[in-house]
Amino acid sequence: MMKKIISVIILIAGGILFLVLGSRSWNEIRNFPQTEASVVAVEREWVPSGDGDDTEQITVHVSYTVDGKQYEEVLQNAKDSLEKGDQISVYYNPQKPEYVSGATKGTAFIQIGFGVICLFGAVVLGFRTLLRR
Repeated sequence: MMKKIISVIILIAGGILFLVLGSRSWNEIRNFPQTEASVVAVEREWVPSGDGDDTEQITVHVSYTVDGKQYEEVLQNAKDSLEKGDQISVYYNPQKPEYVSGATKGTAFIQIGFGVICLFGAVVLGFRTLLRR
């Protein structure tokens, strides 16, 4: 019984997290202007994850121009398939042009979809747990 309650809590937390991330990505796509950027560097580093396996951490640096001013920043929501020299579309914050995101509609929909699935799973598991009491 306690394991199921913990599972419901984890599913709710995961669902909320994915919904927040998806909403943030969707908000960037909808409200931030788009510009072209050039990938100027891709740093790949293996970081210990605590469970004995290493996780590859990828940092992508892009160069882009906003209102005639050149920026070189770390790309948020970067795809791991990017390579130096790639030309990509990015979204930037008009109030803080140094914030640039590589979010896509697909990314936003997947995050929101996972959030909905997690919350639906929490509801189903929660009702099944209550009904079996």
